[in-house]
Amino acid sequence: MGCRDDSAPGRLRRDMGLFSATAVVVSNCAGAGIFITPTIIYMDAGSLAADLLVWIGAGVASLIHGLCIAELGTMLPSAGGPYEYVSVGFESMGRTGDILSFLFAWSFLLADPTIVALHGLTFSRYALGAVYDTCTPPHEVTVLVAVIVIALSAVVNTFSLKTSMKIQNVLLVVKLGLLLAIVSTGIVWCVRTPTLLNKVSFKGHTTPGRVVEAFAVAIFAMAGSFMIACMAEEMSSPSRILPRSLLGGLLLMTALLVLTNFAYFVVLDHDAAISSEATAMTFGRVAWGAAGTFVAPVIVCFCSFAALSATFLSNSRLFMAAARRKHLPAVFSLITVHSSLPVLAIVTRLFLAVLFTVTGSVGLLAKAATTMYCFLTLLETFAMIRLRLTMKDAERPFRAPVFVIVLNCVIFLTIFLAPILGTGELVHYIMAFGCILLGFPAYVALKAFQQSKALVPAQKFFQKLFLSVPCVSQDRMHAARS
Repeated sequence: MGCRDDSAPGRLRRDMGLFSATAVVVSNCAGAGIFITPTIIYMDAGSLAADLLVWIGAGVASLIHGLCIAELGTMLPSAGGPYEYVSVGFESMGRTGDILSFLFAWSFLLADPTIVALHGLTFSRYALGAVYDTCTPPHEVTVLVAVIVIALSAVVNTFSLKTSMKIQNVLLVVKLGLLLAIVSTGIVWCVRTPTLLNKVSFKGHTTPGRVVEAFAVAIFAMAGSFMIACMAEEMSSPSRILPRSLLGGLLLMTALLVLTNFAYFVVLDHDAAISSEATAMTFGRVAWGAAGTFVAPVIVCFCSFAALSATFLSNSRLFMAAARRKHLPAVFSLITVHSSLPVLAIVTRLFLAVLFTVTGSVGLLAKAATTMYCFLTLLETFAMIRLRLTMKDAERPFRAPVFVIVLNCVIFLTIFLAPILGTGELVHYIMAFGCILLGFPAYVALKAFQQSKALVPAQKFFQKLFLSVPCVSQDRMHAARS
C-alpha cells in the first residue's frame, strides 16, 4: 500500500498536530459553561466543599469517558468521531443498526446547535453588559450580536485547516492566561485573608437528587472536549495525538475548572454567589473593582468565542461523516477542492444555530440537550462493547480497562435515568425523548428522498457553488488500494 496523497480532491488533509489538538480540547471545554453554570452547581451542591467535589467528580467521569474515546478513536481514526464508532459498532445489526446510527446523527443535529446558540448568547450578554451596565439590553440587540459572533466564528474556519489551527493555538494561550488571572486573584485573596478558606466546608443543605443534577450540569459543561475525536482523520498521527491531547486537555481543564470555581466562591459571599446569574461579572466587580466591569466581560467573551470557533472546527466533521454514510443528505459530505474543508457542513451548522438563536428555542432545549448527550454517550458505549465482541482481533493502539467501560456506562445511565427515578425534572426527559422519537419519521423521509434522487440537482448546484467534491472515507480509500 502506497503513501496517502492528502492533496488529492476528496481527501481530508492530515495537518493537525498535538498542540493544536489540545487547543481544541481546551477551547471546547472552557466556553460558556465555566461562566454560566458555577452558580447553578453551587446552589445544587449546597456548599463550597461539595461544589468542588462535584467538579472534581465531573472531571474524573470525563477522564473515564476520555479513556473510552481514546480507544475508539485510535482504533477507528475517522472523521465523525462518536458517530463513526456507533455506525461501525452497530453495522452488523442490519436495518436496526442503521436506524440507531441515524438516531445518533439526528439527536446530535438537534442538540449541537443549541450549544452554539448558548455560547453566542453568553458572548452577547456579557459584551452588552459592559456597555449597558446595570440596564437590560434590548432582546433584539442581544440576538443580533449573538448571530454576528456565531457567524464570525464559522467564517474563520472556512479558509484552511492550518489557519484554523493557528487561530486555536493563539486562543489557547490567551485563554489560559485569562483563566489563570481569575485563579491567581482567588489565591491572593486567600493569602491576604486566610479566614476565607473557612468557606471550604460542607455547611449547607442539599439532597441526593440535587447533587445528581449538579453533577450532570458539570459533566455537560465539559462534554465538548470529546469532539476532538471528529478530527482524527485530519491528525498527522491519530494513535499518538488523540489520546494525549484528549487526556492531557481534560486533566488541564479539570484543574482549571476546580480552581476557577474555588476563586469565584472564596471571593464572593454566599448571598452574592447565589443571586448572580453572571458569576464572572459579579466576581470581576468584587475582586477588581471598576476595572472588573470591563475585564470580566472581555474574559468571558474571549473564552466564548474560542469555544465557538473550536466547535465549528470539530463538530462540523460529524455532519460530513453522517452524510458520507447517507444518514444526512449527501450534499453535506462535500469538501472544498482547494482546502479540503466541509464548508457546506459548517454553513449548515451556522444556519441551524442562528435559527435556534433567533427563534428563542435555546432555553427550551438547553436542559433537554443534557439528556440527549447522555443518550448519545450510552449509544457510543454500547457500540464500544459490541466492537470488543465483534472485532476482538482489531488493532487497538490504546486499550481501556474493562472496569472503565463499565463505570462509564453506569455514570451516564444514572444521569440518563435520573428524571425517571425522581431526582430531576421529568419535563426535560420528555422533551429529549420526544426529539429522539422524531428521528423515526425523519429516517423514513430521508430514505424516500434518497430513492427519488430529488436532492441530486441541489448537490450539483452546491458542488459548483463551493468548488467541492464528495469526501471519500478512509475505508473506501483502503478498499480502492487493495
